Amino acid sequence: MKKAFTLIELLVVVLIIGILAAIALPQYQAAVLKTRVTILLPLMKAISEAQQVYYLANNEYADNFTKLDIEFPEGAKTVTARRITYEKFECFLGTVHEGNKSFYGSMYCVYDNKVSLEQYFNGTNLICRAVDNNALGTKVCNSISCAGQSCY
Repeated sequence: MKKAFTLIELLVVVLIIGILAAIALPQYQAAVLKTRVTILLPLMKAISEAQQVYYLANNEYADNFTKLDIEFPEGAKTVTARRITYEKFECFLGTVHEGNKSFYGSMYCVYDNKVSLEQYFNGTNLICRAVDNNALGTKVCNSISCAGQSCY
């Protein structure tokens, strides 16, 4: 008599594998997105430091990237005065409003329309936000340890 697995045993194994995959896949997606988002940190740090140098020299923050002494990574699809766009992310300079005064002093990078990283050049730490309360983006932002300290 041959010993073989029954159909029920095979179905149970397939069910267990399916449950494990359903649990592991979201964790894997979050880990991949977190890795890709953290690749933006060196670029944001370089732009932030270039903004600080520009501020020291001119007593104001630069209103466009061309005024900054910085080289952007290769592969940009479009580069304008205030925006640089790559395949999966874009960064742009923003305006800060204080009372009646507006000035350039912020930068935003959005990765794959899921995670937004914000940096204010007046000393505020990096802020991570999920775009449109995206669940995966929220998980990534909660896992990036920027709260109360600098990510750089």
